[in-house]
Amino acid sequence: MIRLTAADVRVNVCARTKADAIRAAGALLVERGYIDPGYVVSMLGREEQATTYLGRGVAIPHGQGKDRGLIHRTGMTVLQLQDEVDWGPEQPVRLVVGIAARSEEHIGVLAALTDVLEDRGLAARLVRTTEAAEIVAVLTRTREERPGARPPAGASLAARQIEVRLHGGAGLHARPATRFAEVAGRFAADIRVRAAGRSANGKALGSLLTLGAGPGAVLAIIATGVDAEAALEALRAAVASGLGDDDRAGVPDDVPTWAPPTGIHAVAGIAASPGVAIGPLFQFRAARVVATDRRQADPVAARRDLAQALETAREQLGDIHDDAAERSGKGEAAIFRAHQALLRDAELAAEVGALIDAGHGAAWAWDKVVDARVA
Repeated sequence: MIRLTAADVRVNVCARTKADAIRAAGALLVERGYIDPGYVVSMLGREEQATTYLGRGVAIPHGQGKDRGLIHRTGMTVLQLQDEVDWGPEQPVRLVVGIAARSEEHIGVLAALTDVLEDRGLAARLVRTTEAAEIVAVLTRTREERPGARPPAGASLAARQIEVRLHGGAGLHARPATRFAEVAGRFAADIRVRAAGRSANGKALGSLLTLGAGPGAVLAIIATGVDAEAALEALRAAVASGLGDDDRAGVPDDVPTWAPPTGIHAVAGIAASPGVAIGPLFQFRAARVVATDRRQADPVAARRDLAQALETAREQLGDIHDDAAERSGKGEAAIFRAHQALLRDAELAAEVGALIDAGHGAAWAWDKVVDARVA
């Protein structure tokens, strides 16, 4: 997780407007050497596109994706404001977290912010404290250190760990990550996975994908609980077997291949099937569905609508999987099982639920959390 220190925090900051607060957060990012001054303009521009209000007095201003080149290194700053600033209609803010992220290293702090949203007392304490160290302590706690994080009943507190190396040509992408989460989910033990300094919940597909573990990556698997040993052995065997991600044979050796003539510009692609096709090249561009934040006063109804939408999506994906399996085989269809697993991700659902409870619309909350995972 990103290193946040007292030097990244300012308490009792005076800001009269949202723009003032964003500039102050950006100025501290510049002072700390995280960004070029031009990124502050990008943070203001991002706010014109969509609000960065997170909920319960917290906002997370950040720049536009196109301006990541202005980020020197990933970092965060936290401003505790003297008085509330209007971030939007009925969106008072007292805690401003400025983010400059070149990767997903900031996700751990965002998870801690979700805990703040869920705990009214904790949120109130953070806007009253005069100690930067207290803000740092709250926002850098691990999941295991947060309120309500307890081992399963009867679990042994001793953590057990193994290291395994990924096989196959694509690393821990959606299909093998789905298989990993399925195996981990059979056990009561808490399972964490670490790779290249990042950590993930071994039972949550969305969390596993944030590891970015490529082919040949070494995973440290840590299990805590009564069946930790059994869980680790099962995961060791699953990884050794390739997690169901069979290497693609590609074009058979006995099929004639073709190479473009020399002296022309060639675009290399990934073969979908053997053979040669000649014709115009078209670039597919997907239209993006933009969810507006429809504020609502009934979180229970919004959660119910979201649950119904997810269930409908799971059913539709099941139909697509069955059709793809019949036409192209189970291996090709497995990606749709991975999509279904994402819709069952408990961590993702909890983050969306926290935003809904803060008064945001279900569609916007889902979009917000998924976008953060994708980033």
